[in-house]
This record gives sequence, structure tokens and C-alpha cells, in this order.
Amino acid sequence: FLFCSSPFSKAISQLSVSEDSPFGLVPGVPTRLDIIGKDLTEPLRLRASVPCQFRILAVEHTKASIEATVDKTVSSGPFGIWIATQQTVSDPFLFVVDDLRTFRDVGDNHSPEKSQRIELPCAIDGRSEASKTDYYQFSAAKDSLWSIDVVAQRMGSSLDSVIQIFDTTGQ
Repeated sequence: FLFCSSPFSKAISQLSVSEDSPFGLVPGVPTRLDIIGKDLTEPLRLRASVPCQFRILAVEHTKASIEATVDKTVSSGPFGIWIATQQTVSDPFLFVVDDLRTFRDVGDNHSPEKSQRIELPCAIDGRSEASKTDYYQFSAAKDSLWSIDVVAQRMGSSLDSVIQIFDTTGQ
């Protein structure tokens, strides 16, 4: 039986991170991360669930810009980063490590006419708006095989994705 008590009478709230981008990092390549939250104060400390080097670029009360370099030996998959101030620490926020070319979602690709052009193989980095469909356009040879994997739920999203593939005639 273990009993722990704290001499502190004031409760400390958890560091809140509301948004981070981008979601994907390539092993060995420095990537700028913009972390949006509240009460982001210096000095910041960062830890990751995989070998990763961090360089803090700028810190404001609601935004921190960080350069993250995931070690070249890290395999593809999701990983977490924790950010801490002198007062508190965040829950982990999740990223994906992969070596695919990444396209950032342009945000206004909500119709076939405004579909975002991508080149396979690739990853798409973005957020989906609940009431809107995102359209992407790519070329593929007849009878070629491709794998499409949506990792949103593995990243903590409640997105229930639907993927439909159409040819140039809309069929």
C-alpha cells in the first residue's frame, strides 16, 4: 500500500496543446513544428518516445516554434512528444515518422473542380473539416496497385474516414 500526499495547496493545471503541425516527420530531416496552446513559457523542455533532437526557435504565450530531427534509425509509425514548462507538462501529442514525400492539405479542396494535385507515393498532412469532403487528384497506371492508409484515429482523431476513388469521368 502506497500513500502519497502533496504539500502544495494550489492545484497545477496541465499544459494545454490545442494544435500542432505538421504531423509527419522524415527521419534525419530537421522539421519545423508549430505548437499552439496556452501558457507556453520558457524554459521549454521536450521529450519524445523515439530518439529525437529538439531546437527551440521561438516561444510566445500561445505558440512555440520548434525544430525537431528524428533519428535516422527510427522506423515508420506514430510517436509522441511531451512539452513541459517549469510549472507543468502536456499530454503527448502525436506525430508520424515516415519517409514519404508529404503534401500539406491546401484547405480549399472541397470539390472535384478544386481537387489538390498530389504525386504518388506520398503522405498528406492536414486536418479534415467535419462537414466537408477533401478531394485529391493523382495519376496512376491502369491495373497498378496502391495502398491507402488513413492514420487519423491512430493519431487521436475521431475521424471516421471514407475513401472513394474516381476516374477522370467521375466513375
